[in-house]
Amino acid sequence: MERSISNKNLLSNISSAIRSSLGVSLAAASLMSDKLVGNSDPEMHKYLAMLKHNQFKLLRLAEKIEDFISDENKISIERQDVDLVLLCSNLLNTVCALTSKLSVTITLRCTQPKLICNVDPIQIERMLLDLISNSLGSTPQGGSILVSLSASGNLAVLTVSDTGGGIEDNKMEYLFEDHLREKGFTEPRTAGLGMSSVNHIARINSGTVAVTRTSQGTAVSVSLPLSPENTPAVDLQLDLYGSGAMQRVITGLADVLSYESYYDI
Repeated sequence: MERSISNKNLLSNISSAIRSSLGVSLAAASLMSDKLVGNSDPEMHKYLAMLKHNQFKLLRLAEKIEDFISDENKISIERQDVDLVLLCSNLLNTVCALTSKLSVTITLRCTQPKLICNVDPIQIERMLLDLISNSLGSTPQGGSILVSLSASGNLAVLTVSDTGGGIEDNKMEYLFEDHLREKGFTEPRTAGLGMSSVNHIARINSGTVAVTRTSQGTAVSVSLPLSPENTPAVDLQLDLYGSGAMQRVITGLADVLSYESYYDI
């Protein structure tokens, strides 16, 4: 028990150090961008984009460490009545624009015009980005990812399915563990905390996660309680998609995007 607490304290210190250094580094990169306005040297712009890309990969790692060490019972979340259809539609518009060069088709399918759930929209956005990032990491060029939304009784069901290689049977039991990479998950670009984070976010929003193998890949379904009928939804354009929206997306997808996506960030 004492060793576990000590390890979490160490990870907390590491995460804080990463964030502190990144704050300075990102500010310096922003100043460099200003200095390069009007500079036609392609190499300089390329190196700056590579720098920014890796900065956001480190920021994503810091977020995953914080998820890993957090106590679910002490997490403060900001629940709102959110239309999941609108949230997913807005988010996927940005995701598709950023991932167009990956040659993977991402489609949204909804069986309902609205699905209102009392959740933290920023957390749900992070969860969906994790799921899409996982799928992009395993889906080859020419493959596809389907994000579907449906209602099942008093639940909204969000499913992300892909045509990737699927998950081996002997890995399924370890899928939600934080040390999945140590159990043989070989994706080199990630820390192995993606599905653990998805499960964590679903639970703090009163939801559950189910993972199934399909004939072509993997399907992950998140079930969330629906709000009472006729509950009005918040205006996501005002409350969610402000100036920090793009940063959340490019952070959430940093493990699968190429540095070219960071030229204009």
